[in-house]
Amino acid sequence: MGQYFKDAYNQTKEQLENSKAKLVDAVKKQLETNYGQQLQNLNEKLLSTKELNSKEIALLNQNLENVRQEKESYGKQIVDLQEKLNEQKRVPAYIWILIAAALIIGWLAGKLLNL
Repeated sequence: MGQYFKDAYNQTKEQLENSKAKLVDAVKKQLETNYGQQLQNLNEKLLSTKELNSKEIALLNQNLENVRQEKESYGKQIVDLQEKLNEQKRVPAYIWILIAAALIIGWLAGKLLNL
């Protein structure tokens, strides 16, 4: 009878250990599957974020280049307008010649009238 209980105890103990091992193995597999899925999801999110950031960086670089070109264009326009303004401020040489000629003619006319 003692042997029977000992065998029943050992068998029950063995079944319990097998059950525990199976349960641990099942939980381990489930955790590994969940972890793998989460890792895959995170990698996909990371990849899509990198792609999005790359596109945004390219767009920002293009915008920056456009702004630089626009700035350069405005700089050239400013220089051109300043040159035109300087040209308009200067009295052309032919006007000085006409003024000198008028003075000389006026002086001569004054001399002729005083005679």
